[in-house]
Amino acid sequence: MNESEGLRFRRLNRPQIITDETHEPQYKATSTYSGKVFRVTLLTLVAFLFLPLLVVVFLLESPIQPDVFSLNEPPLMTGCYEPNLKLRQAERLFEDRLIGPESLANIGDVLYTGTADGKIVKIEGRSIHVLATLGKPPCGSREYEHTCGRPLGIRVGPNGTLFVADAYLGLFEVNPVTGKERESTYSALKSHYPFNGIIRSKYKFCHYSFTCMISKTCMCSFFSNGTQLEKLRHLYTSHPPIVHSVHICLSLSVSFWLLGEVKSLVSTGKMIGGRRLGFVNDLDVTQDGKKLYFTDSSSRWQRRDFMHLIMEATADGRVLEYDIETKEVTVMMENLRFPNGIQLFPDEESVLVAETTMARIRRVHVSGLNKGGMDTFIDNLPGFPDNIRRSSSGGYWVAMSAVRPNPGFSMLDFLSQRPWLKKLIFKLFSQDTLLKFVPRYSLVVELQDGGTCVRSFHDPHGMVAAYISEAHEYNGHLYLGSFRSPYLCKLDLSKV
Repeated sequence: MNESEGLRFRRLNRPQIITDETHEPQYKATSTYSGKVFRVTLLTLVAFLFLPLLVVVFLLESPIQPDVFSLNEPPLMTGCYEPNLKLRQAERLFEDRLIGPESLANIGDVLYTGTADGKIVKIEGRSIHVLATLGKPPCGSREYEHTCGRPLGIRVGPNGTLFVADAYLGLFEVNPVTGKERESTYSALKSHYPFNGIIRSKYKFCHYSFTCMISKTCMCSFFSNGTQLEKLRHLYTSHPPIVHSVHICLSLSVSFWLLGEVKSLVSTGKMIGGRRLGFVNDLDVTQDGKKLYFTDSSSRWQRRDFMHLIMEATADGRVLEYDIETKEVTVMMENLRFPNGIQLFPDEESVLVAETTMARIRRVHVSGLNKGGMDTFIDNLPGFPDNIRRSSSGGYWVAMSAVRPNPGFSMLDFLSQRPWLKKLIFKLFSQDTLLKFVPRYSLVVELQDGGTCVRSFHDPHGMVAAYISEAHEYNGHLYLGSFRSPYLCKLDLSKV
């Protein structure tokens, strides 16, 4: 075999090396087709998921128009604000029998509060009695809250009646004697006092209807401060020859006591300073009972939309004065961001007002040389203040249901200068959903006259006392109201 033939033989019989690349064209085509299907499927899924979100972001209008404002860096939770578990020593009372007892007042050992179903109730021992319902049913849901009514701040006046601020209906004066007690006392009066038959017959209509103008003077004489039956008996026995006019007066006064348990003082339908009352919140009354001071948290947002008010930071809140004698309402201060709890200073020339959104307490001068002025009582609180009440030491109890942890992260502080993010959040989530993201942390601080912190009680995560709105001190105990929880809490101060 010559050289050329050998070369041809080697070329024809050259061994073939088989590798994965031998079938590359076939598999490459298959892989390309599968990848296209995957990418199309993924993009379609993303479009279905995010297209509604894009529509929400760019087309739907946000329910809030937030203002840009700034808060100082929260104070360190040290010293007086050092976290503890003292509020967890509180005892829950009337669990699932009281829904949202926002504010509290007492006459002796008897407590009074307003609940989320529009009722004013009396708490005596282990019993709860309904004093009045300010609105009309149905109650118990956000949808009907504006017609059912929502009693918030409550105070005892010097004449023994209750003054109540209802978020939707306005200011009321409520007789603290229950219907059952009035009926039994009326029956006892009828059996004890020998009313003249002619007078009884002549004024029988007064037992069922009442003209206030006729007997107001007599009512003040005989039924002021919820006068007890024994007092009336003493009055009768010490003056046996009571003339007929007094009998008439008693008859009419009893009728007033029976039917006049709730008196409207200021209606939210009334225009005040060019605006209607939109969110009546808390109140206080002077020692002579002649003037009421109260907060209107917003003209734009109602109580059921309080998260909108906080997030929008609307500066449309006001402090107002109601003159009980002239029945005039005067605006004392305006342009506040969520004015909430209110408390008269001892000299009654100024009031302390919790400006919740700004995490501070303002002092508004309502009389005296500084009338019409305002200054800051305490700024940069470690939480968002609600109601303010006097302490037995001469200071003030301030309740907070959300804090600004430092060290830690405060969502409201973070969002204060990001209105675009607030708008987006309210496009995507409801108020109830947002509340679930707000960390529960209950805090009560006692402040001295100068705004200095004396002591603080905490319940991180709100394990025992949650959503607290007020700390009311009586007889060595702190009673904790709540705007949301279905119970009342009682803390023994001697143990903390």
